Amino acid sequence: FLKSWRAPGHRQPREAQFSLFIQSHQIHLNSSTMPEISMDEAQNIADAINSGGGGELDSATLVQIMSALQGKVNGMSGLSSGYVEELLENKKVRRRCKALKKCQAEAVGLMAAYQREIQKLDRQFEPQYAALYAKRASIVSGEYEPTEEECDFSDGSDDEEEDKIVEEPEEDGEDDKEDDEDIAGIPQFWLTCLQNCKDTAKEIQDHDVDILCHLKNIRMEYSTQDDEKDFFMVYFDFEENEFFKNTVLTKKYFLQLDAEENELLYGGPSYSHSEGCKIEWNKDKDVTVKTIKKKQRKKGGAGAGKTRTVVRSEPQESFFNIFTPPTPPADDFEPANEAEEQKLMMDTSAMYIDFCIADALKEKIIPNAVMWFTGEAQDFEDDEEEEEEEDEDDGGLAALQRLAAGDDDDDDDDAHDPDYVPPGDGEKPPECQQS
Repeated sequence: FLKSWRAPGHRQPREAQFSLFIQSHQIHLNSSTMPEISMDEAQNIADAINSGGGGELDSATLVQIMSALQGKVNGMSGLSSGYVEELLENKKVRRRCKALKKCQAEAVGLMAAYQREIQKLDRQFEPQYAALYAKRASIVSGEYEPTEEECDFSDGSDDEEEDKIVEEPEEDGEDDKEDDEDIAGIPQFWLTCLQNCKDTAKEIQDHDVDILCHLKNIRMEYSTQDDEKDFFMVYFDFEENEFFKNTVLTKKYFLQLDAEENELLYGGPSYSHSEGCKIEWNKDKDVTVKTIKKKQRKKGGAGAGKTRTVVRSEPQESFFNIFTPPTPPADDFEPANEAEEQKLMMDTSAMYIDFCIADALKEKIIPNAVMWFTGEAQDFEDDEEEEEEEDEDDGGLAALQRLAAGDDDDDDDDAHDPDYVPPGDGEKPPECQQS
């Protein structure tokens, strides 16, 4: 009902706009299933609106009105009209609903079978993807320099002619100089990809950057038909570095493809848990912990007044914490105290973040790495989010907020009209005449 409080294209005085909205609000809230608002409250709001005079309201009054209406609207969220509950009291209707749920159960079985077929296709095409990704890795690392034919790709950019490498004969006495600095491959390619993707960027801390500069490749493999469980493995290939001895770090994500028993709302494959690997950190290079030194002075007894330094380690945020994921609780686990409840909440939050990273790696970064490196994928994702936010902001409360800020879209209609001629000094705007 929020969108219906003001008819499109129909301009009314501001008091009339709010009065219509209040009336509409009152009609809906008088239902027995909705939060009640008394006629006195409605009258007080209407009086506050009309007291502005001349169609203008002070911002404090508008803010007060919007807060009151927002509270009422929030109270309505998730409330039922009672129609379905009343209808289900009829035995024949209940029987028909059971028949529909049986059909739904069969549809869920088909959805799960469909996902199994998708998995077979993933495995079938995996070798072809692996070959392309191996070529990508060799170009990024600088092991392979692509030919002119391999670089012959038009993406609509203006600098395509400049990108062509033309070898010119050297002139006598001229130093052998190159226009471009001799760079091997594409430095910090994967670090840039991870930083440009929001799901992974927020896990990268300043102390992680120097390590991720040594990241050579990120690749993925699916489980085989012979494996007991469904999963995919992500490999992080590193150059030799000063931080740890590993050249490959692995992360295994386990999947649940089949629907659970009696499940009627099947959302497709889901993550069950993940397994990391042990990072063999070099001495004093573990960025997942921080060392805290604290001086303590002895207060009494022998050696009173002497100080000593106490050193302890504490965990700290790091991208590399993804390799030590939390263990999911048992399905029937119930926290016995506040400490267990808090730990459960923290573990659940950590698993959610872990699975978001899994999705980002599997669906975004690995298959579209170059687009994340250039930032084009990030721009596309940002544009989609802006469109979603604009759609959400089109509600009636957003219109109230625009009015409170004095931003009335109708005031700009004339400014965007190409045939509009502003009146001169002292002239009145022409009246609208309809035939």
